[in-house]
Order: sequence, then C-alpha cells, then structure tokens
Amino acid sequence: MNFAKTLLIFILLVLVLGIGALWGVKTMTEQKAEEKVATYLEKAEEYTNLTQKLLNATLHAFEQNHDADESPHIIAQFQKYLESEKLPAFLRTSKGAIGVAYPQKSDKAAVKNLAFILGKQGFTTQEWKIISPEGLKTALIVKMEDGTFKYLDPVDGVVAMYENQVLIGPYAARFLVADGYDYRTVFVKVHEESDRSF
Repeated sequence: MNFAKTLLIFILLVLVLGIGALWGVKTMTEQKAEEKVATYLEKAEEYTNLTQKLLNATLHAFEQNHDADESPHIIAQFQKYLESEKLPAFLRTSKGAIGVAYPQKSDKAAVKNLAFILGKQGFTTQEWKIISPEGLKTALIVKMEDGTFKYLDPVDGVVAMYENQVLIGPYAARFLVADGYDYRTVFVKVHEESDRSF
C-alpha cells in the first residue's frame, strides 16, 4: 500500500513537472516571437502600400531563413510535437512562433515564419505545395479580401508579379509564363541572393 502511494505521488509529480515544462516552453517561445515580430512591425510601419508590406515581409522571412544556423535550437528540434494538435491548447505553442523565436534553416520554417508575421498584420495565408521533377517545394499564398491570391516564396526569396508592379497568385503567374512572359519578369527576386532556379 505504501509503495502504491509513493508510486502515485511520483507519477503525479512527473506529470505536474511535465505540464509545467511544456507551459514554460510555450510561454517563453511565444513571448520571444511576439517581441521579435513587434520589433519587425515597428520598422514595417512605414510601408502603407500593400505590395510593399508583402514584399518587405517576404524579404524579412527570407533573410531570417538565409542567416539561420544550420543546427536548429533544441526547442526547434521538437517543433512538430510542441505545435501538435494533440496537445491541449494551453500547452500547444502557436504555429510559427518557434520559427520566429528560434530561426532555423529550413523551407517549412521560412514559410511558417512568414505566415506568423503576416498573421500578426491581419492577413490570411496558407501553405502552397509545388511538385516538380526536381522535388517538392513549399511557398505561401496570401488570400486577399477581394478573393485574389498573392504568391510569396520566403524560401527562395521570390514573389510573383505582373509587370513588376502588381503581386499575383500562382495560377496567374503560371498563365503568364505559358503565354510567353519570361519567368524572370514574373518571379521577381526580393534579395540579391534570391534563387529563381526552381
């Protein structure tokens, strides 16, 4: 009987410590992400034009991914579990917060980072998967209030544009290239090290 009580107390203690640790990681990570985004948004206030806002956010996410360490932070290594829908909401880290708080060099992290930043500015986003003979690629599309979409690629640092003035969606970009537009004028670099080779 005494052993059973001791075992039960031990299990409860481990459970409480585990919940406390998860809650601590969630709180610390989200606070750090919020602070980083707030700093970014302060600088981004000068961009009142929608196109400039989206270009600047894409550039920021590209630079974060490009400059990130090759080896991810310990918390970033557990991102899949910390953001899992199986965790209760009060323990689950917000999607994208880990990538913002602890930048890592990965396609998924860059896209989540951009989605998190744009979400804080009121934009609705979703991941966009591209399958090609070279493999799978992930980018982001932003759904506008008028129902149109904008294609942003924080991984390669590229956005889709019409005549270097209007951001467009992936289907419009594909039709322009199919109609004979040079892909280099449709997929515009946001940084000198952007890569259009996809």
